[in-house]
Amino acid sequence: MNSRATQMLIEATRDFLRRYPPFDQMETAALDLLAARLKLAYFADGDVVVSPDDGIVRTFHIIQRGKILARRQKELGSSGDAMTLGPGECFPIGAMIGQRTCGNRYTAQGDVFCHQLGSEDFFELLSISPVFNHFCTQYLATLLSQSQQQLQTEFAQRAAEQQTMNSLLSALLKKPPVHVGVDTSIRETIEKMAESRVGSMVVTDGQKKPIGIFTQSDVMTRIVLPGTALDLPIAEVMSREPHTLPDSAHAYDAALAMAAHGIRHVLVVDAEERLQGVVSERDLFALQRVGLRQIRQEIEGAATMEALSQASADVRQLALNMMAQGVGAEQLTRFISALNDTITRRIITLALIEHDLYGIEWAWLSFGSEGRDEQTFSTDQDNGIVFVCPELVEREQLELRLIEFARDVNANLDRCGFSLCLGNIMAS
Repeated sequence: MNSRATQMLIEATRDFLRRYPPFDQMETAALDLLAARLKLAYFADGDVVVSPDDGIVRTFHIIQRGKILARRQKELGSSGDAMTLGPGECFPIGAMIGQRTCGNRYTAQGDVFCHQLGSEDFFELLSISPVFNHFCTQYLATLLSQSQQQLQTEFAQRAAEQQTMNSLLSALLKKPPVHVGVDTSIRETIEKMAESRVGSMVVTDGQKKPIGIFTQSDVMTRIVLPGTALDLPIAEVMSREPHTLPDSAHAYDAALAMAAHGIRHVLVVDAEERLQGVVSERDLFALQRVGLRQIRQEIEGAATMEALSQASADVRQLALNMMAQGVGAEQLTRFISALNDTITRRIITLALIEHDLYGIEWAWLSFGSEGRDEQTFSTDQDNGIVFVCPELVEREQLELRLIEFARDVNANLDRCGFSLCLGNIMAS
């Protein structure tokens, strides 16, 4: 192409750009540079112009003719919302500035012509044109604002649809408590449970203070299998010193107690420690999209690392739900730490199947945020092993056995989302 034809093409490009913002306000020198550096590309109907599969974005596009459909990668193949771009509009601005992979897939709708600008020319334009720089900055700010508003809307809808983990325990009590005295027979207790349609029975003293609890699961293990006589008092088979919380406590306190102690019921008492009611795991299910009991069962019954890895992901999702419901940072970190401790214990149990440590006195220690019950959504490992070396055992050989065991535990913790410590403060 001769110089005159090239100049005519540049002038035509410049005239086109002047019809659309921000180019209509762009400085003359910057607009001249842009018009001279742009290249025109053609895309047929259905062609993918930019995709997350392309890797780091290297080309900036300005639509000259036709329409481009922009859709999030996760929405492909679904009826999710999409955005249509027309002449004069630009993409992908955020990915270009961040020099990262694009989150949207841009597809041609019919015949499309796009002006293209390479990344080096794009950043040169940003540096010499305050107008273009401001346009891109405002675009990113708008995206961030929209994302924040969307999150707030989702959290508000979630809070409106369900009670929150900030609910007082007194608000979760729907009916007067059912209880029996210590001298009530086992038969009468079970009959009262069936009549009241409850899964547990609280045993109280003469002042209505709880001293024990008997649940449906106790019937098989404590009565049927041992052949316990039904005319014996319920005090013979109840669980003593049940966990209690004041009625001024919150739902997340009950969830934390269940997670930390492996229990399914929390007794609610007033200021005088008199029974007010019972909160069960089932009562907390309605407050969570991921069930506490489900997670505990997943962890305690996990036979593979794949199952534990999924349970760990569920813990984080449950914690996110609690955060969305307004649970405070201190309560949230304690809750996460309690469930993470359960995951760690299960990982250790599975590792012991592969490593023979029988007869060795040892203990696993947790340091850092886990040791302080301050773990958050993303945390690394800080742990160690303390052990006793018998007189007839070589210390070095024993250490090697423990280190091999610890190496597997550390690796499996990493698979469950607890990243390896960069400072190498680990049992391995």
